[in-house]
Amino acid sequence: MTSKTCSTRAGTPRPIGRPTKYDPAYCDQIVEFCAGGYSLTAFAGHLGISRSTINEWAGAHSEFSEALKIAKASAALALEQDAARIRQEGGGPGAAVLVIFGLKNFAPDDWKDKQRHEISGPDGGPIETSTVSAREIIAARLADIAARKRDSNAED
Repeated sequence: MTSKTCSTRAGTPRPIGRPTKYDPAYCDQIVEFCAGGYSLTAFAGHLGISRSTINEWAGAHSEFSEALKIAKASAALALEQDAARIRQEGGGPGAAVLVIFGLKNFAPDDWKDKQRHEISGPDGGPIETSTVSAREIIAARLADIAARKRDSNAED
């Protein structure tokens, strides 16, 4: 990402636009914060910024992007620990549902509901298909009607 600059009267370039609030210390802070089971959006709220700013920082700073991945894994760990505690001790109304939804979102590779739909022919084989024109269908039906009419006239 290139930054735009303009020259001051002294000829020194200065950046255009508002200065970023990004601080490299946020890398450690976001991991620690999310280890408590909090989301990236909650961290943005903690800093008083928008969630989209978090995404912008991740795009502009590779170390922050890596910290986001670790933070998500830390949040998933906290949620899995909550799930283990709820399984052993109980957790009150809605606790399990909260943990389930959190895990589905923080660790979808491990916790998503996977639905797979397959359509197959007899014994799992391929589905046989054929292409028939409307003309062929009509001709076959007319031939069937004519054959029934001949058979009914022969019976009389």
